[in-house]
Amino acid sequence: MRHEREMTAVIDDRDAREQARARRLRFVTTMHIIVEAYRVLDDIDSEAAEQLYEALLATDMRLPRVDSVVRWGYEMELLPG
Repeated sequence: MRHEREMTAVIDDRDAREQARARRLRFVTTMHIIVEAYRVLDDIDSEAAEQLYEALLATDMRLPRVDSVVRWGYEMELLPG
């Protein structure tokens, strides 16, 4: 008997995301988490979201380079337009 768990992986690596898609696994990226925090948390405004993105970049985390993580969220249709 197969048991399904309601879990979501955080996967930033492109090859790993492709594998997750092929296996129909639910996942998000770090960028999605930042945008979701901006969307739902009262204490994360656009400035805080941008600061969080920049702080993660400063750790040498490999994230897409964008001018604005909030603008990226709108472009990816993660935020209501």
